[in-house]
Amino acid sequence: MNRFPLFCITVLLLMASSALSQDVSFKFDDTADFSKFKTYKWVPFKNEAPIDNLTDQQIKAAVDAALA
Repeated sequence: MNRFPLFCITVLLLMASSALSQDVSFKFDDTADFSKFKTYKWVPFKNEAPIDNLTDQQIKAAVDAALA
């Protein structure tokens, strides 16, 4: 009975530490008017590990549906 709260606290701390370790960086042109862009293109990254084909299709389908 006493181990359950300790387990919950441990799981929450592990989840919080993984969320805090994310680092996002981006670059864009401050002067560009992005409201005028109507198209996009999928570009593969050379240095990234490939994901399986099904996951790739699901991600692209979700983004395509959101941008449509």
